[in-house]
Amino acid sequence: MSQGTRVIWFAPYQPPGPTPNSGGPTPVPYAQAPGVAPIPQNIAGSPPPYPGMTGTGPFPGLCQSPAGAAPDFIGSTAIVHDARGAPFLVQLGVNATTWASQGSPSSVAHWSFVDLSA
Repeated sequence: MSQGTRVIWFAPYQPPGPTPNSGGPTPVPYAQAPGVAPIPQNIAGSPPPYPGMTGTGPFPGLCQSPAGAAPDFIGSTAIVHDARGAPFLVQLGVNATTWASQGSPSSVAHWSFVDLSA
């Protein structure tokens, strides 16, 4: 891996927790209420992996700082772009192949190379 290598980063899944002091379920607006109904937070089941990040991925990115040895390059960082295109600096974690060989735990962030020859 080198600086500028294209990657796809998969954020770790984090189950949503109850809102502190929520006092019960989220109220749903009346169906005939005027205007657009708000979408409840964490509707997809996982909060964004970083504060301010939109979406839960997978996110495209470029290697910013390569580190470690193949195949995982542990310690590498990448700039990934969230669902609205905002950049975030992330730790890459393990490669998708290693992740799959470990049983594909959803709580582990992983990444894969983008194959530009396809």
